Amino acid sequence: MSKRIGSAWRWRVLVLLGCLAVAPGVQAADNPIAAFREEIETGKLKDQLHDVERYELIEQRDDWAVVSAVGTYRPLSEDVPEWRMNVYGYVSKQDIRQDTKQDTKQDTKQDTWKVETAKLGVPVSLARMVIHLANADPKALQSRGGLSADRLAQARRISTLAGATDEVFAKHFHERRQDFDAITRFLLENQKAREAGESKLFSQLSGRFPGALVAYGYRSVLSGYGDAEEGGCSESCFTLVVGFAPPEFKVGYFYLPEGKAVPTIHPREYLVIRPLGGGWYFFRQS
Repeated sequence: MSKRIGSAWRWRVLVLLGCLAVAPGVQAADNPIAAFREEIETGKLKDQLHDVERYELIEQRDDWAVVSAVGTYRPLSEDVPEWRMNVYGYVSKQDIRQDTKQDTKQDTKQDTWKVETAKLGVPVSLARMVIHLANADPKALQSRGGLSADRLAQARRISTLAGATDEVFAKHFHERRQDFDAITRFLLENQKAREAGESKLFSQLSGRFPGALVAYGYRSVLSGYGDAEEGGCSESCFTLVVGFAPPEFKVGYFYLPEGKAVPTIHPREYLVIRPLGGGWYFFRQS
């Protein structure tokens, strides 16, 4: 996993569309989790996130880190008053020189951590779709969309998972591990399925493995932001999408054979990647 976050993480001067702005003046902290907690409690996020818990260090290297927390974000919009979700902080390490003896002008370097930007785990449009499917009149949906009662119920199950936290996605994978292992065998052993178009691939997966709650799939795993020259993985690997929202947000699972480089985490590509075992990973992609 040495390639999970690469040189592309030098995003200190990026202005990211859809990111939560980080309030100026928030004090740097001595570790990434403390920095993210301080940003949530005293920065701009304090008026947007409530009941925050489960701070977690997802990834850390020498001078950057990714931190996750779970909180209630509100308001998303008038029709989506609040949502329980993960929020991710992208934190950088900075050196601050402090005077130790003013008379001799000696100083020391103190490493501090500062949140550069943060991203929500559930876009407003995705949350709105989940609410629409949950509350809409089934007969109206069936008449307009031509959905059977069974397909509508399946669509609701998929959308509910799509709007869930990372923890729920991991729990779903482990509870349905038999389905995911069967999907792995089916796609790796069935050459015709691997060569099929994406719509054909989806129809086969959703019909054979409905418990996996897959919206659609495709036969590749993208490389991380800034690693386009590596080309990602297009052989014996695949992505299963549970939910998506325009313009490019996706959430779901991907499979990589042993030895394949795991994509990088970056707020402009993969917001988060979590290993689940057996070559499977959970991801959110912007």
